[in-house]
Amino acid sequence: MGLQEPPHPHRLRLIPVVRYSVEQRIAGGDPDCWDWAILLELEVLANDQVGANKALGEVLALVRGPFEPETTRATCA
Repeated sequence: MGLQEPPHPHRLRLIPVVRYSVEQRIAGGDPDCWDWAILLELEVLANDQVGANKALGEVLALVRGPFEPETTRATCA
């Protein structure tokens, strides 16, 4: 939604909804790499370097296989 020209007008309205959803999942316990990867992507979209660094640390701590960080890197690039 952010890569199309012009960016999709609803993208900024969806970010808080997705953020709330993933934060609820994380707060519920037992989050996995993908939960934190979604939050990482949201922090990148929000230009929040501190939040992105925290989420990245959580992603790396929960990696179960080599495909997970590669997939996350590819979606954030």
